[in-house]
Amino acid sequence: MSEIGFQFNNRCSCIVDLELLSDAMIWLAGGKTYGSKRSIFIRSSYPAVCLLGTKYFVHHLIYMYTMLEKRVPSGVGKHTHVYHHRDGNRLNASVGNIEKQSCGDHTSLHLTGIPCPLEVREKISKSLTGRHLSKEHRIKISDALNGGKRKPLTEEHKRKISLSRKGQAISEETKRKMSESHLKRRDKDV
Repeated sequence: MSEIGFQFNNRCSCIVDLELLSDAMIWLAGGKTYGSKRSIFIRSSYPAVCLLGTKYFVHHLIYMYTMLEKRVPSGVGKHTHVYHHRDGNRLNASVGNIEKQSCGDHTSLHLTGIPCPLEVREKISKSLTGRHLSKEHRIKISDALNGGKRKPLTEEHKRKISLSRKGQAISEETKRKMSESHLKRRDKDV
C-alpha cells in the first residue's frame, strides 16, 4: 500500500503478517503515521498496537483492513459483533484465523451447555437492574441462566465448540464436575 510502513517490536510473539498490519494501520489512520516504530503488546489478553493515541487489537485491524470495514466498535453496549479466533489462539491474528460473528453466535459457541455459576448470574442480574426489558427478553435470560429450553446442538455447532476448546487442558475440578453431572443425568434416566 505505502512505502512508509512501520517497524514492529513484536513483544508478545503475535502471529501476524507485519506488512499487512502496517498497511492496515496506515489505512485506518488515513495516511497519518507520526513515526515508523511501533510495539505489539498484550492488552486484555490480546495483541494490540497504539495508533494516534488509541489502542487497537491487532486482530480487529487485520479483519477491518482485509474486509475494508472502517468501523471500530465504540462504547459499552454498542458492540453487535466480535472478531473470533477460529483456532482459539488469541495470539494468532493471521487473516485466515479471524472471522466476524454476531455477539450472540459467539457467546453460544463458547458457552452453550455450560451451566452459569450463581456468582455470574448475580453479576448479570446486577448489570440489568434498572433496565426495562420486555417480558419475553426476561424469560429468555432466565432460561439461559437456568439451563432450560435450549435448542439441541447441531453436529456443526458441536464441532465448532470442540475445535474452540481443542488443546486446552481439563482441570481436576472440571473433571470432577463433569463426572457429577454425568451421574446426575444417568440417575435421572433410570
